[in-house]
Amino acid sequence: MQLSKAYHELGFRVVIIVSNVNTVNKQTLPLCETTEYATIWRYDVCFHGQQHSKLKASLLGWQNMRRCFRAARVEFGNALVISRYHITTIHARLAGFSRVSYLLPGVVKFQNQPSNTHKVEGLRQVKQWLAIFYHHAIQKLALQVTEKNFVFSSNMLNQLAQIGFDCSKVTMVSPGVDTNKFISLDVNAQTALKGKLGLPLDKNLLLVVGRFTAAKGIEYAIRAQKELLHTHLVLVGGGELEDYYKSLVVKLGIEECVTFVGAVADTSPFYQVASLFLMTSTYEPFGQTILEALSCGVPVIAFRAGETVKTATCEMLGDDACFYVNTLDASDLAKTISCALADVEKRTQISRNGVAFVRQKYSWNALAKSLIK
Repeated sequence: MQLSKAYHELGFRVVIIVSNVNTVNKQTLPLCETTEYATIWRYDVCFHGQQHSKLKASLLGWQNMRRCFRAARVEFGNALVISRYHITTIHARLAGFSRVSYLLPGVVKFQNQPSNTHKVEGLRQVKQWLAIFYHHAIQKLALQVTEKNFVFSSNMLNQLAQIGFDCSKVTMVSPGVDTNKFISLDVNAQTALKGKLGLPLDKNLLLVVGRFTAAKGIEYAIRAQKELLHTHLVLVGGGELEDYYKSLVVKLGIEECVTFVGAVADTSPFYQVASLFLMTSTYEPFGQTILEALSCGVPVIAFRAGETVKTATCEMLGDDACFYVNTLDASDLAKTISCALADVEKRTQISRNGVAFVRQKYSWNALAKSLIK
């Protein structure tokens, strides 16, 4: 929505085309909605009150998506399209839009690997690999038919090169962060907000934000919490591994030290009360949550990139603006957290420099202009 706001301020009329999936609650989303900065068109993929097989639901979803893009082509002519998903990129081209830019969220061949999502066996494993092959093929096609392609990191450029795509046809841009929303608070305001959120007032809060998939490495954070004193782990998000993580917390006997918040529309209050942000991902093409944490003055702890960790954290922050864990291990993560909490001087420096760094380099208005050059 922040990108929509940026284009609105630049004088553009903004129309967002998305599905009607609600990832925050069970409320039914309207198929058409007008906001301050954009008009939202939603195509139906939920079919409330109707029961369909997964195959039929997918086909009906494709059909509704196609109708939505065709209607947009009729109403808005050959407008500029900025797509964040390979399938919507294809539908935009099929509808007759020629000015389509594809801003990749990740490279499917690597992002959708079972090691980054969840492992299954038997027939479900066959279906999983077929889905990866299907989405990989669609993404490669999307890359070929767009007018322009954009990525957020050289990490993603390298992955595109590995699937055989000509990276000279790809432009690297920087994302934005809402520095009016993601702001730091003083100690008194933090204490008041902790109480409002129902979080411990006498503990250092360790924050993780993201979907509960294997790639986010949340299990490392949970197991690290088992080895820590005077800290409380706050997990914001949801996903297919949520039940497993909750059972792991019970198994480790740390129910009083972990809060599952669930998926929320506004994550900024949780950053504002955190002592440290744990970037435990083992695969992350960029890391928007890092920018949000730094914008709130929260130092970041992350696994250092290597053979088993494919992230862009070091590319973004360098060696001095982050506390790095050198091995992919929960005990080492716990030790790094303890060291970071003890090193008040470095935390203060990272906090102060991080806010300035984000404000200087990551702007939604700058991204909006980059995508239409």
